[in-house]
Amino acid sequence: MLGVAGSSLSVASAGQIVSENFSIAFGVAPNGTSVWNAQENESSNILPGQNFEIDVKVDGDAMSQTGPAFKERKFGPVDGGAMSGTVEKFLATIVGKYTGPAPADAANPPNYRIQVNISEISLYASAIGDEAGSIPTFTLKFNEVSFDHEQSQEEQSIDIKPGRFTNAANYDQIVWQPKNYASPAGDLDQEQGRLFDLTESERNAIAIDALEVNGNIVLTYDSKP
Repeated sequence: MLGVAGSSLSVASAGQIVSENFSIAFGVAPNGTSVWNAQENESSNILPGQNFEIDVKVDGDAMSQTGPAFKERKFGPVDGGAMSGTVEKFLATIVGKYTGPAPADAANPPNYRIQVNISEISLYASAIGDEAGSIPTFTLKFNEVSFDHEQSQEEQSIDIKPGRFTNAANYDQIVWQPKNYASPAGDLDQEQGRLFDLTESERNAIAIDALEVNGNIVLTYDSKP
């Protein structure tokens, strides 16, 4: 009978480096060619800390020349220096990466994966249809349109209210917690980008403002046993 010798095969375990939580806010306000910008919330935005970077860009058009203020994360009354935005052409691009040194316990190969976790993405929305003779309720939802990772929120109801989007009190906060996932194994300096747009039940039916994105970034790798 043949004996079985002890195996020298070693199996790599998983290592992780986790960023601090980030929180980024964008409002709609005049600022050159970009109506979505962070100028009202620069001092209140929180970055992911040492050895990580987050870059958030928001594209879209303005709905009106006046809209709710969104200064220092406070969604407030209509302000002559603020605007509201449209759902059409809205696109939020969130890109995260690890910028620190290679982990000392990384295996060879390390199979680095980066994961931008979105714990919550939200914005405020108000119906702009006429109060009389219009559909009383519209719907709005977030969609993730990242390559190979499409997913959508359930439709959220937006009711028409007196005063509509000119009254900040008429805006409802739409909040989504999308599923998170890691990038394919790659180099240490790889990025993960996540893209989000919106779908409304009727074109040009909803005004939007005050986008917030919260989460963290995780570098995962194979470590030495």
